[in-house]
Amino acid sequence: MTSFGTILVMWVQHHRILRLVRTIDYPFLYWNGFLLLTISFVPFPTALLAGHLASPGSAMAAAAVYAGTFVAVALAFTGVWRHMRRHPRLLFATADPDELEGISRQYRFGPLLYLIAFGLAFVSPAASIAACLAMAIFFAFAGRPVWLIS
Repeated sequence: MTSFGTILVMWVQHHRILRLVRTIDYPFLYWNGFLLLTISFVPFPTALLAGHLASPGSAMAAAAVYAGTFVAVALAFTGVWRHMRRHPRLLFATADPDELEGISRQYRFGPLLYLIAFGLAFVSPAASIAACLAMAIFFAFAGRPVWLIS
């Protein structure tokens, strides 16, 4: 369920930014492909974490791999988003500037906060996992409510 929930949040975030895209270019396709690769990897560290959570020695490593995967996902989302922002021709001219700035603000802190969760894995695997889940909840409710997205 954890994998499903976090991947669902990522899918919603992906939809949130892609609905702003008017056209694409090849770098965008590669950034997006990298993002999809990182997302498709999420079930593996989740299974690793589930298998090693009860073992204190390996729980740290498993939590680090789990949080590290989310660092990679956050960097991929940031890469896609920054490419879109650096090339305004990719976006619809009618895109709401406040929404664009809100997304930029969110993605500015995502990699850093996941990096903190990665570091926490070596101190407290439970705190690291909690931080990752808190970030998923944050991104699930950040921005406009899902039912208002058209």
